[in-house]
Amino acid sequence: FTEALHKMQCGDIVGIRGPFGRGFPFEEMKGHDILLVAGGLGIAPLRSLINNIHDERSDFGKVTIIYGSKNPSEVMFRNQFEMWRHRKDFDLYLTVDNPDDTWMAKWAGHQAFEHLEISPANTFGAVCGPPVMYRFVVARCVRRASATIIST
Repeated sequence: FTEALHKMQCGDIVGIRGPFGRGFPFEEMKGHDILLVAGGLGIAPLRSLINNIHDERSDFGKVTIIYGSKNPSEVMFRNQFEMWRHRKDFDLYLTVDNPDDTWMAKWAGHQAFEHLEISPANTFGAVCGPPVMYRFVVARCVRRASATIIST
């Protein structure tokens, strides 16, 4: 696709399909704790959900956001993470597979699942990221006696 796109000329037509997925049951999630887990590009679809929760924050219980990336340079939406990080009513955990010195100085100790406390009967979870990540996230949630997980 990328090669074909580069061969296009000004004025050529490009078709776009989407969005895909099932969306989030936003109204049903109200009144519950929220666990949001994203890996890499998976933060893009969850970002809109996070922003909606942010805008209607009083309608939700505890909000936990976990985001992982391969490298610090690949972390998306840094400005929003900075904003969410300073909110007292959001628990934010960022992790990278290959940290560098700048990452360690700012985010050291932010272990995603090590200190995770969820109330399974009252928690909605949304997970979006590479397929390999799902296995680990679901296993961790099962160990915590399960939350309602929404896969996008």
